[in-house]
Amino acid sequence: MDWYVLVLRLIHVIGGVFWAGAYLALVRFFVPSVRSGEPAEGRIMGRLMPKMGPALGGAATLTVISGVLLFTRDFGAASSVSASMIGFGIGGLAATIAWLLGILMFTPLGRRFGWGFTPGAEGNESASPGVTRLGPTVAVLVFVAVLSMSVSRYL
Repeated sequence: MDWYVLVLRLIHVIGGVFWAGAYLALVRFFVPSVRSGEPAEGRIMGRLMPKMGPALGGAATLTVISGVLLFTRDFGAASSVSASMIGFGIGGLAATIAWLLGILMFTPLGRRFGWGFTPGAEGNESASPGVTRLGPTVAVLVFVAVLSMSVSRYL
């Protein structure tokens, strides 16, 4: 048994499940509630995002790094291109782009350029126009990554 691959796969799958599930719930349910303008929703996001943002970022980072390591281990010395390699490559590219765009939404760098969640009065959190534009795009990329990763082994 190759413990290196086993540990990487566990990190990759568990991190990816958390990242995809939490992010899709955030974009589908939480962000639209905040945009409704109700102060209670803004306060909930104000309490949730300082914890959820780093957790999503950490899970996404671990997922992308472990995915790159697994991809290079499985296909790094390949002399020909296979359907599995293409499928994992598409999923990996989608996940990496989603991860980079997520950095714009959930980090101080993103807030600095007006692309993130910004704290408001009384702990309210507001979604900038960047979040409302990037959120669905990242959701689609995460979905493409999940779909690609789930079927690529069998291509």
